[in-house]
Amino acid sequence: MIVLPITVMFAELPLYFGYSLNGIEKNTGNKILSIVYPVFFYALQHSFIPLLYDWKHILFRFVSFLPLMLVLGNSYYKKRKLWPLMIGHSILDLATGAQILMTSISPAWFEMMKEMTM
Repeated sequence: MIVLPITVMFAELPLYFGYSLNGIEKNTGNKILSIVYPVFFYALQHSFIPLLYDWKHILFRFVSFLPLMLVLGNSYYKKRKLWPLMIGHSILDLATGAQILMTSISPAWFEMMKEMTM
């Protein structure tokens, strides 16, 4: 539960915004593409947590993450500061770690989540 937020903090935002956004902007000179491309895949990645094989759930997660990712991508583009975003993301990942821990301890929680999506 502690390792997940720390490792994700140093992996996701630096990859999607620090590397991809800056690289796409450098190679294409296109501001819109440099924000939209990483935002799309960042939101897509978050569509599968928790992994429930239900296309409606996955689509809902994708659509619900798009606005947040657009705000984060635009914020990073304007300020070019990753640390505040990384710290905020790691705090949110504590909830993901708790969810993984709960479903690992009691598989009934996961079954309950699956039932709620059907």
